[in-house]
Amino acid sequence: MQIVVSKYSVITPIKHLICRDMGEEVAIFNPKTEIPYVLSGVGLNTWKLIQKTKTVNEILYALLEEYEVELPRCEHDLFAFLQELANEELIEVSNETVG
Repeated sequence: MQIVVSKYSVITPIKHLICRDMGEEVAIFNPKTEIPYVLSGVGLNTWKLIQKTKTVNEILYALLEEYEVELPRCEHDLFAFLQELANEELIEVSNETVG
């Protein structure tokens, strides 16, 4: 099943992940898939934002405040990254309207 990420999606990390903060990197292990991941740089900063259960839009604007990047480029890269994390079963994507 294809997971659809929209700017209003709420992103949260999968509960059963094992994460190890290594300073400028984070190591993530998903026991279900048995695949390790290492994130650094913008990926690490995005991962830290995801830990706070935010919408894609909130993550996008937090990244725009931190980095000198144009909105279309940031949005494209963020959506691609979140889609990859979803496909690898590292995040949950909720598309229900919060009200």
